[in-house]
Amino acid sequence: MPYNPGVWTCPTCAPLAVGLQEPQHGRAPRVEELLRRNHPIMHEELGDFHLIVDKSPDIIYGLNERILHVEQLLERLLQARSQAEADLADARSLVHPMRALPNTLMMTIFSYCVPTWDTALSEGEVTSLDPALAPWTLSFVCRRWRDIVLSSPQLWTYLELDIDDHGAHITPRQLAYKMTLFIERSKGLPLFFHLSSTHDIANHPIFPVLEVSLPRWKHLSIDLPRSTLQCLSGNIFSSLEQLVILDVEEESDERDDLAVFETTNAPNLRVLEVDAQVPWQLFEHFALPWTGLRKVVDFPAVDFDAFWHLQKMSNIEDLAVFVGEGDMPMRAVKASLPKLACLSIQEDLEAHTKSLKAFCAALDIPELSELRFTFPSARGRPHRFPIFRLADRLTKLHIACAMSCNSNSSGNILHFLSHAPLVEDFSIVDAGITVKFISGLTITSTSARLPLLRIFDFSGCFCDDILSEDWAKIFDMLQSRLAEPADSNAKTTGNALVPSSHPSPNAARFFLEKRWEEMCKTVRVECGVTMRDDFSDEEDSVHGSDYGSDDSDGMDSVGTY
Repeated sequence: MPYNPGVWTCPTCAPLAVGLQEPQHGRAPRVEELLRRNHPIMHEELGDFHLIVDKSPDIIYGLNERILHVEQLLERLLQARSQAEADLADARSLVHPMRALPNTLMMTIFSYCVPTWDTALSEGEVTSLDPALAPWTLSFVCRRWRDIVLSSPQLWTYLELDIDDHGAHITPRQLAYKMTLFIERSKGLPLFFHLSSTHDIANHPIFPVLEVSLPRWKHLSIDLPRSTLQCLSGNIFSSLEQLVILDVEEESDERDDLAVFETTNAPNLRVLEVDAQVPWQLFEHFALPWTGLRKVVDFPAVDFDAFWHLQKMSNIEDLAVFVGEGDMPMRAVKASLPKLACLSIQEDLEAHTKSLKAFCAALDIPELSELRFTFPSARGRPHRFPIFRLADRLTKLHIACAMSCNSNSSGNILHFLSHAPLVEDFSIVDAGITVKFISGLTITSTSARLPLLRIFDFSGCFCDDILSEDWAKIFDMLQSRLAEPADSNAKTTGNALVPSSHPSPNAARFFLEKRWEEMCKTVRVECGVTMRDDFSDEEDSVHGSDYGSDDSDGMDSVGTY
């Protein structure tokens, strides 16, 4: 049986497919039948098969020619596609907005890639000389980036160097060279240094580099042996403003009479931060400019040596105290801090219950205006507040505690607040704030705690499933503070701040019923409360015709829930 299908023409390469027959899929049924048997072929079919045998070589040859042409065409098409893709990538690169950014903006973006003094202290250790980190790696991208990085000295002002960590990967001379290169690229700007080593580096190749850059040190964090510090004592720290002492290694053969920082050597030192593991008796040999200090962080309240130095800080304005384990030994000793305006107190779980009160009793701070408490969250441990004379002049008060851990905590806090009549800004961080505490802040005819309160931040104080009855107490308290303060000169807040998320449908009605808009004009409230899960089920009842119309009083002030 002859094979004579129709002609198939390729729509893309028609000139090469003229006369090309559509290929047959599989054998013809007659051929299948004949191949299954070994019988002779019929005479009328024999001619057709002989014709196929005679013409097939020419057909195959022609098909091979066409296949070669198609393969060549496919290769050219693939090359054209690759070129089009490359052109597209090049065009996208050329029109990318990054190429249009000015160098000043690029420098600003780069500044967020490099560590700074604040970020390094909070995020942990970094290695400033590591070529895989910024700003080194930024200079490897392209010529333009390199020019920007090298012409931006502010990218090269923070240097953290751990000598022990680099010792296994780089020789001392290579380390000194990279450090010299880093400092040279800062081009005279103030430097922020963190130096760490467990061994004396006075004979290390980097020590001369340190001495040359000393007048430019603005902030310094050290974890060094005392012998290294003593070798630095003869230099001038003319720009040093902040000193952080993480640790000072002691050695048996060191001389106790050598000072590290003398008053004339660091005349601009204003901030001192001492890690808890550093003994304050060490400062007997530190001739620090105590009278010039303005801020001290992590001051140990129960350390007699530290308290002896505190008496010399007559100009201090900000003091952060840590009340740790141990008793308060000084009962008759007093420290006069006439300029202290902000006092932060953090009490450790192991602290003696009377240490905080004893420490505050030893202070004379007539200008104190801001007080910050952080109490440990321990069940059964009451929060004891210091003597109440500290509260007389307070205008800003922050308390972090857990009232639910002890039944007396709410009463103790309220008792302290009753002695703070001038507080205008009050914030409390407490996951277990009690209704008793909220009710105690409500102004009544017989009770008026914090009468001048204008800013009340109780973010994160409530759980998601707070009861509507509790919200009633909260809004009754806020409503009670709509009256004008007794002092006509008291500061008021004109900005109305609405809570970022709405608590519940019932509370939504309280927003309206308690004239929330008027309340916010007088009392700015910051309340981080999570929306209840059932709010969406009752949303229609809250936003219905009674509450959601344009004429509803106060809805515009609530805004989007």
